Amino acid sequence: MKILYLLNAYKDDGPGLLINRIAAHLASHEDARVYCAALSRDGVLRESFINKGIPTYFIGMKGFWDYPKYLALKKLLRHEPFDVLHTNLVRADIVGRLAAKEASIPVVVSTEHGIHAWAHWGKAVRALVKKCYIRTSHHAKAIIAVSDYVKSCLLAEGLPEQKVVRIHNGVDTNVYFPMTRYEKENYRNYICDMHVTNMIGFVGNLIEMKGIQYFINALPKVFIHFPELLAIIVGEGALRKKMEEEVEKLGLHKRVKFLGHVAGLTSRLIASLDILVQPSLTESFGLTAAEALSCEVPVVAANSGGLPEIVEDGVCGFIVPPRDSDALSDKICHLLDNPEKRKAFGTAGRQRVLSKFNIANTAEQYLALYQNLLTSK
Repeated sequence: MKILYLLNAYKDDGPGLLINRIAAHLASHEDARVYCAALSRDGVLRESFINKGIPTYFIGMKGFWDYPKYLALKKLLRHEPFDVLHTNLVRADIVGRLAAKEASIPVVVSTEHGIHAWAHWGKAVRALVKKCYIRTSHHAKAIIAVSDYVKSCLLAEGLPEQKVVRIHNGVDTNVYFPMTRYEKENYRNYICDMHVTNMIGFVGNLIEMKGIQYFINALPKVFIHFPELLAIIVGEGALRKKMEEEVEKLGLHKRVKFLGHVAGLTSRLIASLDILVQPSLTESFGLTAAEALSCEVPVVAANSGGLPEIVEDGVCGFIVPPRDSDALSDKICHLLDNPEKRKAFGTAGRQRVLSKFNIANTAEQYLALYQNLLTSK
């Protein structure tokens, strides 16, 4: 079986890294030959595919629609007898489905990572893209929703239930694994030269949708009870400068560190935490939360999107109302004040990921879906 994964760009974001890990797992499978292509924006992720022995293509599209490059994609699909085209994110979905239909690809599958991304476009553009997405969905044999939340959104948009399949995203548990107390202390000493009793953190894009402002607003109350705490913020985004100014205004700049985008070290930074805080206003799945649980780090998360599917409230973390900084600070303080509960939550979280959100399981579910669709075509 020849499988081509089509991305918008070779970008090391959540969808890109997910496909990179799934492709790597399936590349070692005797029933699969895996390839990857990106429509636009070459990048570091392409090198990762190549290092894993996965052949890559770069289409070089400019803008949402580039007809000459569309023809190049169609030529690729006709030249290589792919059995499955698997598209990811809305532009690759629309462009890939159209090209696959003209190239007579037997099976087209799309993974929907979250339709809330459409909300950032203008009303007219959003309406046009949505119309194209729905119409081209007829060319897909299946659409994978990464959570029950995303599945419900797709059904609400009018997609037929028999076409939408929920397959949760997965975590590479060999990359996201627990740290010893000694290793955690070494990481903290590297980040901060002051005495640190505990470390909590936020990992994600510094944008309104990720709720970073509610994490910052929760910190003063936490620091009253735990003055030797360190809070780290990993990521970049439009709100970084504003959040840095807010931390300065609150007088917390010595104990709150903005680390920016930390390439290659995110897994170890997450593992070095005592608590991960994910206050997102919307989240299609909650991969960062799952990665933290895999590292035996309990999570305090907002009750939004797919997060309650990942974080079992009162078992491996806490679910709080969105936009509620007081609720965030209360649960953070509760966990900081109860190290045995943190440990129990961490152990339960790792077991939950191993059984429900393991990348190997996700990849095998993808492969089984392809096989079923090919035999039923």
